[in-house]
Amino acid sequence: MLLVTPSADFFSEPHVESLIGYGKVFHAAGISWTLSTHASEAGNFGMFIGNYEQLRMIALRIREAALELGVKRIVVGECGHAWRVAYSFWNTLIGVGAGGKDPFAIELQNQLDRLLLTYTEQYPDVVRTRMQMQDIQRQLKDEQDRRSTAVASGQTSITVTCAACTATTHVVAVIRNATSNNVGIRAVIPGSGSFVVHVTGDPGASTAIIGVQITQPGSGT
Repeated sequence: MLLVTPSADFFSEPHVESLIGYGKVFHAAGISWTLSTHASEAGNFGMFIGNYEQLRMIALRIREAALELGVKRIVVGECGHAWRVAYSFWNTLIGVGAGGKDPFAIELQNQLDRLLLTYTEQYPDVVRTRMQMQDIQRQLKDEQDRRSTAVASGQTSITVTCAACTATTHVVAVIRNATSNNVGIRAVIPGSGSFVVHVTGDPGASTAIIGVQITQPGSGT
């Protein structure tokens, strides 16, 4: 298990008591755990500044550390915004990539193959691994439903193809790059097979990146 905790736990009073507490609990529970120098900070300051790329880059350090160490679990220490990023964004920030070639997905399949050499489908570890792989499949579907597009200079609307979209589909759009402060979202109009994002302002020489989240009625995001 990998423990990722805010850096204050390593050097600041009374926060260091939290780190000592984690160690005592893990020791009492007989859990094999470790820390990583590559991912020694749970805090994600990309969330503070509203920068998606920084948010993802910081989150990727934790993923890389977990894959390198071969841990089965990640525990996030006591830190409000670190926990929020982990709970709300990790699946899409550092989740499975297109095509299912993500290292974690590959490792899960290898783990399942090894288990099935010895155990049946009803064995608890097999069931757990199957459930994790189903989560990955859902993440892949979510990723396919997400769209990123760009607003070029002079544009006032963008039409995005979305085969699953209907007039009742709920679409939310946000500006993802902080440098395009003069561009805003005026309206998002869903339709059959596509949706239209209407914008205000003009990014000028730069490009405004828009992040889109699509929710189908009754089926979730």
